Amino acid sequence: MSDAAAPRASRCCGKATAIDAHFTITKLLHGEEATENLSISKHVFERCSDFRKEVYNQLMRIPRGTTRSYAEIAKLMGRPTAYRAVAQACGANVLPVVIPCHRVVASDGSLGGFSSGIETKKQLLKMESVEL
Repeated sequence: MSDAAAPRASRCCGKATAIDAHFTITKLLHGEEATENLSISKHVFERCSDFRKEVYNQLMRIPRGTTRSYAEIAKLMGRPTAYRAVAQACGANVLPVVIPCHRVVASDGSLGGFSSGIETKKQLLKMESVEL
């Protein structure tokens, strides 16, 4: 895998970790559970605030095929008014799919945002059998 294939992950974590991320993402996209190899997320967690760590931990608890709202994540964290900060943390996620920010939607059921674009978010959710 070249640095160009995952530039954000490569800059954040180094090339070897970006390669691990590539294989983990491939497993996830094929419907396999790939949470056994989360050394990738360790590097992300080392470089982010405690708040983001808490958000990312919550995201990793969202089961495949389900969604949560930004507000639900904030409430689960005990910070019910921090839904905008949750959305910002999702937007800053350098390992989408591994840290599944695509499973987070707006409270009204709309998709909200996604760093790789709304169409990509739709496709990921469809692959996980989420009804849109």
